[in-house]
Amino acid sequence: MGALSPVALRKILFVDDDDDIRTIAHLSLTAVGGWQVALAASGPSAIEQAVQDRPDLIVLDMMMPGMDGLATLARLRADERTAAIPVIFLTAKVQKSEVERYGAAGAGVLAKPFDPMTLPDQIRRLLSSMVASVRAGPWVTSTRAVEKTTEITEATEKSRPFLMLGALGALGR
Repeated sequence: MGALSPVALRKILFVDDDDDIRTIAHLSLTAVGGWQVALAASGPSAIEQAVQDRPDLIVLDMMMPGMDGLATLARLRADERTAAIPVIFLTAKVQKSEVERYGAAGAGVLAKPFDPMTLPDQIRRLLSSMVASVRAGPWVTSTRAVEKTTEITEATEKSRPFLMLGALGALGR
């Protein structure tokens, strides 16, 4: 992706250990977002897939068995082939201190559960904010990431009880 331009976003690697979440996200990101989407179910498979496919963005579950999101991110950053790929954590842990920790690690944050109909727009907005922050410098990056994550999380919280029900309904469950 090079200059981190959200306009150039074409291929996303979505990583989550939950089959249903991967299915819902795939539907959302392809049908609503219009992106190509590769899927991985673990940190090690995400690293392998990222090296192979070179996605424009990785959306990464924070809590996975074995290798969690932070450990996966550290391994991605340590490999020159994947070091520059932007990463957004998808997690239920969105308290301010945790969001700051994820931002300090160089990742954006989106809250679970997510609304499949608005997930692509949330990704675009957060990625745009991340790009602006990278251009502004490291201190601003952390501050803006926390502010944008808080804004998106508050909007999501208002519809939280209905998000997974609607998504599971779309799967016929």
